[in-house]
Amino acid sequence: MFKTVSVKNFKALNTIENVPFSKVTLIGGRNEAGKTTLLEALFLYCKRKNQNTIMELTGLRGFAYIPLDVEYMWAPLFSNSDMTKDIVISVAEEDGISRELLIKYNDQFNPKIPIPVTNGEYISPGKASAQGYKALSFKHDADYLAHSILHSNGLSHWIEQGGAENNHPVCYIGPSMLLTDDNPELLSKLDKNDEQDKILSLLRIFEPDLKRLQLLKQGKRDVIYADLGNRQKIPVNMLGSGFCRSMTLALILAAGNNEKIFIDEIENGIHHLHIKKYWDFIFE
Repeated sequence: MFKTVSVKNFKALNTIENVPFSKVTLIGGRNEAGKTTLLEALFLYCKRKNQNTIMELTGLRGFAYIPLDVEYMWAPLFSNSDMTKDIVISVAEEDGISRELLIKYNDQFNPKIPIPVTNGEYISPGKASAQGYKALSFKHDADYLAHSILHSNGLSHWIEQGGAENNHPVCYIGPSMLLTDDNPELLSKLDKNDEQDKILSLLRIFEPDLKRLQLLKQGKRDVIYADLGNRQKIPVNMLGSGFCRSMTLALILAAGNNEKIFIDEIENGIHHLHIKKYWDFIFE
């Protein structure tokens, strides 16, 4: 569990220091204060060993495609797009030790070993001065160092020190996320343990007649249906956004293996009269 978090030079956050965290933490503030940016910094810290995390962050903002160009791909990560100043994300965890993720841009990167590209081609050591390879480096204390290297054939990812495993299991629920592909699997896990009742109290805020959720085959896919008693069973995607978003959150909390869950605009789709019950469920 995080105890405090500090961020420097990441997007809109020039400097924010020792933000306290607890088991459940609510971040509030005016529009454009940097609430989402703080969640993204934590997401990046937790998934630092995943080479696709930067692209995932871009997708969370609603961009389906980003050109493989430094100005579009990496510069927006840095405060005021100033890539001369390193991004630093520092986290103090339960053990009392503060750990730091340093993200640095290098426009003359020199790989020490051949880096595979595509079709048997390689980036050769010592070519950086001639080729001008641009790279984004990720260093976490003394146990991890990796580089995303931009070249004519795309991106290559080189882990210079440490391994790709041991990311924090993390889930990010964006403001527009309603249902996920993992929902049927999580519901199946609950049903196998006869634990669906864990989540029904929350969902009945939106559909008081809800009896159970049920997995039914639709072609090759499992689809979640809502059993509303005397009414015909209907796919949950036909219900309101508050129901769908709450079901996703409830399934992740009850059946997921996530160590950290970040929820952007948690009140989206939730009527103010239901907010207290919503928080009661989360704490429980």
